[in-house]
Amino acid sequence: MATKRSDSDIIAQQVASFEPAAQASIIDAMLADRSPAPSTPQIPERTLLQRIEVEDEVPLVVTPSRVLVRSEHADRAAQLLNAHAPGWSGPTPVECGGDVPLGIARFSAPSTATLTTEVLDLLWDAGIEANFSYITPSGPFVKGGENTPEHPTGTVPDWQSRSTAESGMGVRIAVIDTGINCDKTTWGRAWLRGIARTTKNRDELNTLGGATLDAGAGHGTFVAGIVRQVAPDSVVSVYRALDSEGIGTEESVACAILQAAADGADIINLSLGTETYKDRPPVAIEAALEAIPDHVVVVAAAGNQGSERPYWPAAFKRVIAVAALDERGAPAPWSNRGPWVNMSTRGAGVVSTFVHGLESTARDPKPEDFRSTRPWAMWSGTSFAAPQIAGPVSYTHLTLPTSDLV
Repeated sequence: MATKRSDSDIIAQQVASFEPAAQASIIDAMLADRSPAPSTPQIPERTLLQRIEVEDEVPLVVTPSRVLVRSEHADRAAQLLNAHAPGWSGPTPVECGGDVPLGIARFSAPSTATLTTEVLDLLWDAGIEANFSYITPSGPFVKGGENTPEHPTGTVPDWQSRSTAESGMGVRIAVIDTGINCDKTTWGRAWLRGIARTTKNRDELNTLGGATLDAGAGHGTFVAGIVRQVAPDSVVSVYRALDSEGIGTEESVACAILQAAADGADIINLSLGTETYKDRPPVAIEAALEAIPDHVVVVAAAGNQGSERPYWPAAFKRVIAVAALDERGAPAPWSNRGPWVNMSTRGAGVVSTFVHGLESTARDPKPEDFRSTRPWAMWSGTSFAAPQIAGPVSYTHLTLPTSDLV
């Protein structure tokens, strides 16, 4: 009979995927699956990816052929881009569908080969803030390799035992993530009750329609469950900006921020992020943060690279950046850190609500079976530290002036 693994063994396995070599392997597999080539399956709303090599840095993963600029700079950017390499299309306004415009324009390069760091430097040298359309995944790049959810070995939380005495009653917390899925579980009547579930925020679990879960499937459901554990009487809304592999574009995240604020969110949780070329802030998310009301508190994961480099959107001064502690309460060596990080809490071996399904052997050589009505899982990363801060912030939101919260 196989020896049952301890939580410490599981955590060690999960965080090993944050090592650079492991991440390189995950990125290679991700790019092979989503490169803009004729052999790539064309699936609606499935983001394609392009690698941008940067000297002395890890490669950037971006949306193919795309550059974003502020709308007020769009005409000048068009002139510079076409003078540099004719054939650029745009500017096309990024439409979010709400009453508040994002104020970002999109350009498309004539080919992926045209999209280089030289293009961004050209625009910045002319005083135009511009960047690639960064991929903002739910992990260091994606949750993959050995960092897959596992069955916890200890006692799981009990809904009935939660006190409602300072539990975020009435505070509206928005989770921008992979969406939510309570199919074939009891979560809709317990931990996740009252959270609206529609076609717009549904986590599809598998974009290819197979029998097993994608790498990021359940990430949003897991994060929402953490919020409910620390603030059970908060009003939680879940927005889908990432697909079930945990991958989304900067524009999709920016638009979700605008929508969440327009819907009345008091707190927005972003368990996602990216590094950028020359550590420049991503313009679309920056524009969204500028557009939302000052009283809206934004909390974001600090990232899992074990680096001091800014990780966006957590590195914005407007945002509460949350790093991770390990299972002993010490700073996790794999968590980002630095002067831009505001808080830290446990991010190793966090237990929360998961989705009904079976893991793929392509993602995990020892796949877990979560096909139960109450699927609990244990996962590691700063993604799961951030919502533990977003929940308690709801308590102070009830008692402090909004000027003290941002």
